[in-house]
Amino acid sequence: KQWYQRRVRAGQGCSGVSLEEDVNFEIVIKVPECVGENPSYKFTIEVPGIATIPVELEMICKCACEDDTSTIDKNSDKCSGSGDLICGSCQCHSSTYGD
Repeated sequence: KQWYQRRVRAGQGCSGVSLEEDVNFEIVIKVPECVGENPSYKFTIEVPGIATIPVELEMICKCACEDDTSTIDKNSDKCSGSGDLICGSCQCHSSTYGD
């Protein structure tokens, strides 16, 4: 695994932020795949001059409903009749695709 790290250089960062002012950040973490069963990751996000924020990410790779075949709605109308509704999500038949 590789983590992209970028150091903030002098002159970069947030401008116009006063002391004691709330600052909101939106962070998107993309995980391409589950490795193992419900893996977890710990890392920190550093916001220079503001804080270092510890993050613990626990992934749920498989839902309990996936093992309960009684909840599968075969050829569901919600999937245009071309897929099965499993855990609230359409799984298209092999000859079809869609959202």
